[in-house]
Amino acid sequence: MYVKLNDAALINEITKKQLQNLFYHDRDSGRTDRFIVEDGELKVHVDYLCPHRTEIETLYIQALETSSNEKEIARIVAKRTGKKVHNIYMYLRNFRFKNAKFAALVIDALKEYISHNNLFYIGKYA
Repeated sequence: MYVKLNDAALINEITKKQLQNLFYHDRDSGRTDRFIVEDGELKVHVDYLCPHRTEIETLYIQALETSSNEKEIARIVAKRTGKKVHNIYMYLRNFRFKNAKFAALVIDALKEYISHNNLFYIGKYA
């Protein structure tokens, strides 16, 4: 969900200039998940620090319904992303994915895990 720049500044208790500078940095680095320009107006994701949080939380809860434990999910995601199992476990416990590319890898890994381990979700993420 995206809100206007003024509203995002008030919600997050940050100056508009800091958000604009972050927008310019994201634009230069190619990151497109935190800000959008709609009708000539800059809009900011409500959770601009971690815009993938809600999607990862939802997928993680669905994955927990199909697995025997949290470490199993962490092992599968770690294998897919190339990170250490403990690091993935802590990421999934805190839902702090600040790196957009890494968050996309985790989302894909969780979707694949769900589609391979639960009959009710087959076809939903495939």
